[in-house]
Amino acid sequence: MNSVELIEAVKLLVQEKGIDEDTIFNALESAIGAAYRKNYGTAQNLKVTINRETGEIHVYAQKKVVEDVYDNLLEISLEDARNIDIRYNLDDIVDIEITPKDFLRAAAQVAKQRVIQIIREKERNIIYEEFVEKENDIITGIVQKRKRIRFL
Repeated sequence: MNSVELIEAVKLLVQEKGIDEDTIFNALESAIGAAYRKNYGTAQNLKVTINRETGEIHVYAQKKVVEDVYDNLLEISLEDARNIDIRYNLDDIVDIEITPKDFLRAAAQVAKQRVIQIIREKERNIIYEEFVEKENDIITGIVQKRKRIRFL
């Protein structure tokens, strides 16, 4: 799925399911972060961003600026941070892009599962909110049972 298809898919979900666009993007970002950790076995602090207009996805390692580096995954020296941008000071957080080229294919399946889970949760919440207001009202209706037919 390319960036344009991603944006179109999100807009379609917003229209069909009535789920907030930010909720979908946040779920995607979370799922991509989880997929990155799973595929690369990293303990880094990650930040995933998806551009809401273009659909571009970026993965960043977040490192704290310190005098003496004790953990290369979580910290960066003040000197190295200032080589990136002169405005960095101690205790700032530096975002270093680490988006791998072939990573997005692997992340797509994990992201898909996470988004489906979020959609189901939101649909349940929408239905609950619709009917919780009708609590203690008398409603008549017909209950029908559907049997699933299994083919062996």
